[in-house]
Amino acid sequence: MPRMHSTWNKADNTSGATAVDEDATPDIENTDVLTTANTMATIITGMDGGTAGESILLVIGDALTTIDFSASTMKGNNGIDKLMRNGEALFCTFDGTNWFCTFVFLEAKPSESVVATNVITALESGTTFYLNAAGGFISTLPAPALGLNYTFIVGTALSGGTCTVVTDSSANIMNVMLLDVVGELVYATAQDVVTFTDGAVVGGRLEVESDGTSWFCKAYGGVDADITTGQT
Repeated sequence: MPRMHSTWNKADNTSGATAVDEDATPDIENTDVLTTANTMATIITGMDGGTAGESILLVIGDALTTIDFSASTMKGNNGIDKLMRNGEALFCTFDGTNWFCTFVFLEAKPSESVVATNVITALESGTTFYLNAAGGFISTLPAPALGLNYTFIVGTALSGGTCTVVTDSSANIMNVMLLDVVGELVYATAQDVVTFTDGAVVGGRLEVESDGTSWFCKAYGGVDADITTGQT
């Protein structure tokens, strides 16, 4: 008898599985919750192992998965292909031929409290990092890939050190817009580091997003000149 779910609840997640890396038609047999973990760009065009009337929750566990809604057995999103964000999910029902998909709210945006050197991975896309070491540390971004995005927030005021966010291999691929509390606006291209300076206060914020080649950055400071950018 096919598995039937009109709604999904975290408590029902008793038979979850992880999709094979870079599988365009992942197998959902014997699971009702499937999570992607792709390490390269992957376009999902369908799911194998389904029976008519069956429903499944497809959870996106990376920032490299696109759903082909325009020319495959995956139906939804008004027929427009979508590069999924890490943490998004689809509730999909199979009619024997096609999977009909709706977006569902799964959980809050992932977050992490960081107190030491942090080498960030693509699989962490969508994460908010709270910077919680007064003496500061370095956060290193992964190589750029379309859709990767991260947020950094000063959770502990800096005293005696700085928190820097740097590109992989010191590549000058940051385009940065900075705004501090006194209204000073700075825009700089071809940068490789954004720095929360010694004295930066709680709440300073940096948002970064990649187009696949560069990083586009927006930074906001709570005191004058507590965020800077440059080349190392």
